[in-house]
Amino acid sequence: MANDAPAPRVESIGFDDLAPVASRLNSSSDDLNAALKRIEDRLNELGIGISRFVPIPDTRKIAREGVEHQAEDWSEYQIGYDRLNDRWALWTRRAHFQDDPTMTAAPEDCWQFDEEKPLLRSSRELRIKAIAAIPELLRGLKSEAEGVLQVVEIARRIAGHWEAQARCEVVRELGNHARLTAHTGSGTIVVDGEAVTGVAEFILPAQGAPIVAFRAARQLSDNFASDLRVVGRTELGPFQIHCPVCYTRKPMTGSNEGWTLASPINEPVQIDYGDARPIKRMRVVLNNFDYEHGDPVTSQTGFTRVGTPFVVQLSGTLGRISKTVGLR
Repeated sequence: MANDAPAPRVESIGFDDLAPVASRLNSSSDDLNAALKRIEDRLNELGIGISRFVPIPDTRKIAREGVEHQAEDWSEYQIGYDRLNDRWALWTRRAHFQDDPTMTAAPEDCWQFDEEKPLLRSSRELRIKAIAAIPELLRGLKSEAEGVLQVVEIARRIAGHWEAQARCEVVRELGNHARLTAHTGSGTIVVDGEAVTGVAEFILPAQGAPIVAFRAARQLSDNFASDLRVVGRTELGPFQIHCPVCYTRKPMTGSNEGWTLASPINEPVQIDYGDARPIKRMRVVLNNFDYEHGDPVTSQTGFTRVGTPFVVQLSGTLGRISKTVGLR
């Protein structure tokens, strides 16, 4: 009878070919997890205690490009080293960025995060893509650690026997009307071929050249100096100040024992904010400032001088926010 006909034979050759591949794939997944676990264990052994996340390549999905007055809207997966539930580990998360077209919201309010889980529990596809981002993550952790060390070094110097007194009186007096708030950090300056280290305070007065108040174990005399550098942090992050050539002098008035004042000559001072890293996004807001000619300053004699303009400097794939300030 027709109903008694044997069922069609299912060919198994496809499964026979797939079985060894699946076995090798599962073995490779175990090797991948073991490698990721070793990386996580090494980070925990270092005891760095610093959180950092970086994007995972090829995971970004764009909802809106942010052109023609539309708010930028996209999501991506990130890998990071963070503490969650009293445990430091490698984690993945989904980050969703939605820009504020009114530019009134705080930057952190534009971000939302979800799908947080340990990297070893993420999908195999995401773990494979995350491998490419681990070198950038390690570089980011190193950069964050160096920033913390800079702050610790500044605190150590300020706590020392010759830095324990109040800040330079000249900087304090000029700070009331300064064009840029005081930047404090650790400094180095080369005098007569010798590098001198100490605490430094940078101020950009309402008029005239910028001033760096420098305090070391010995007060510097009136002299030419070079390669003045100040490294520190503000509420916005790390900064670096460089003055190629300057002239040092003792303060004329006030309680400024131990302080030396340095002003640039021949070349301007440059301030770099943040660490050099691949440029992902930059926004410049023109707010009553002439980016072509700088801000005019009126002297006591009624003449108007034009200062050095504010500069947003992008170089290749690396960039910093830089402010170049003039000599006079």
